[in-house]
Amino acid sequence: MAQKKRSASRSRKSGRKSVKMPPLNLSLVVAVALVISVYVIVTLFNGRGTDLWKESWQDLVARLTSFSVSDLPTGGSAPDGSVVPDGNTVPAPSGEVRVHFIDVGQGDSILVEGNGEAFLIDAGENNQGDTVAGYLTAAGVDELQLAIGTHPHSDHIGGLDVVIGEIPTSTLWMPDLPDSMIPTTKTYNDLLDAMEATGTEGVLAGPGDTLEICGGLLEVLGPLTDYDDLNDMSLVTRFTYGDTSFLFTGDMEQGPEGDLLEAGVDVSADLLKMGHHGSSTSSSRAFVEAVDPEVFVITVGEGNCYGHPHKETLSLLDSLDAEVWRTDLNGSIVVTTDGSEMQISSER
Repeated sequence: MAQKKRSASRSRKSGRKSVKMPPLNLSLVVAVALVISVYVIVTLFNGRGTDLWKESWQDLVARLTSFSVSDLPTGGSAPDGSVVPDGNTVPAPSGEVRVHFIDVGQGDSILVEGNGEAFLIDAGENNQGDTVAGYLTAAGVDELQLAIGTHPHSDHIGGLDVVIGEIPTSTLWMPDLPDSMIPTTKTYNDLLDAMEATGTEGVLAGPGDTLEICGGLLEVLGPLTDYDDLNDMSLVTRFTYGDTSFLFTGDMEQGPEGDLLEAGVDVSADLLKMGHHGSSTSSSRAFVEAVDPEVFVITVGEGNCYGHPHKETLSLLDSLDAEVWRTDLNGSIVVTTDGSEMQISSER
């Protein structure tokens, strides 16, 4: 599928006043950043007793603070974030890939990193940009080959402007919205401004788009058509590394899920990020059974006003005797795979 450069009409004032900042003490900044990074890493990687982080704390800190992702070999994947032709086969796995479900409260933010590359799916609400950027820095990510804004609701794209302003980002994928649905919100315009200021390339992605990244294959599966709800316009993506796959559905609800199944789209995956924060309007039994995952992750804020995850969703997962991880209960969640097995650790 050919790339489509994004263009969206908007009204905004041009020209901004520049503000001179006092000179920074570089040594002090570096020292403070290192202390913060070590604290975040300690908090994140003291997990739930799995074998994932069996190495000593001293070794872990040394390993994570001694390199940045961009220093590592690329492993043959496309470093410029370009879309590669359909029909790609999944590359042979090399080393480990980590999928981070970052706790941003009531919102989504997912980091995938390994083999010298990294991509980010969403960045939570407007007040979560610094949290996500700080998390990426602590994880050794100083460059993103790709960011994805699944759909332009603030709990998904709100922090992306801050992230791409602080972390160099080659390309941003967003869904191809009908003109009548292109937002005029400040959140959306802030993201457009950040893209323009940083030179981040915008691409309207859709079904059939694929990208070799992080040593694996990223595919766009949906949405298959235009819908009248932004949730249903969420980009649905699957990342496959070796024999292990992860399905990310944004806030897609049951109507578009059914369309994917009716069209015969292969949605199978080993891990499913539950749609719309565990809402009863997403992740139907038919869809969940078609995905047939081993692990479910719900990204949701503690005590949120929406009642997510809904009791109907939890009842469904209970009937499947499923392994369920939740950011409201577990904090940030890290899944590590070598392409054949998954190991999971969490913040609490």
